[in-house]
Amino acid sequence: MARPSPRRGGIVSLSVNGEQLDVADDLEYQLSGDEREAATGPTGVQGYITKPIVPFFATSLRDSDTFDAGLHSQITGATVTVELTNGKTITLRDAWATGAWSQQAVEGTIAARWEGLSASEV
Repeated sequence: MARPSPRRGGIVSLSVNGEQLDVADDLEYQLSGDEREAATGPTGVQGYITKPIVPFFATSLRDSDTFDAGLHSQITGATVTVELTNGKTITLRDAWATGAWSQQAVEGTIAARWEGLSASEV
């Protein structure tokens, strides 16, 4: 039986519609699925409600003189792909940029987030 790779983390790349972006910090992601929350009423706990989880990527990007944060923060219908050093590829489909995309001038970073209709991990 082959031993698994000792590589466990680290981002190799992030691209939006094929355009490579510079990741400045860690990247958080959530795949599609369902979440459950308690359903309560005057008589107590009545069970649970199932709701879909919105898949997302969230990270800090490194700003540059050629990066247009205003344009990227308005993207819709995108394919966002992350490749990790452990060999996994995560793809967010039919994605849109969301949130304020705040910028930190001294560090040269931009807080970025995309949500989408579906996500997969290979």
